[in-house]
Amino acid sequence: MSKTLTELVHSTNKRVYVHLSDIETIRMFINNAEKEGFSFLENKRISDMPLDNFYALNKNLTVNYINFIGRVAYQCGAENILRIDYKKFLLQ
Repeated sequence: MSKTLTELVHSTNKRVYVHLSDIETIRMFINNAEKEGFSFLENKRISDMPLDNFYALNKNLTVNYINFIGRVAYQCGAENILRIDYKKFLLQ
C-alpha cells in the first residue's frame, strides 16, 4: 500500500475517496494532506474550509468535497472509486 496520499493518488486510475471517521482522523488527514501540497482549487487551504468526513483526492493535488451521490457510491462500493478509510490507511 502507498505510504503517502500523493503516492496513493498516483497509484490508481480510479477516483480516490477518503473517509474520516472522527475529528482526530480529520485533523490528521488535513495536516498530512497540506504537508503534501494538497489544497482546494485556487490554492485554498483545506484547514481554512469547513471540516467534512469525506474528501476526494485528485492527481493534480487538489481535494474536493463529496456530494450525496458520491457518498452513496462510496457506501455501495462503486467500482470506479478507490475507497480509503484514512484511519486504517495510517496503520498500514
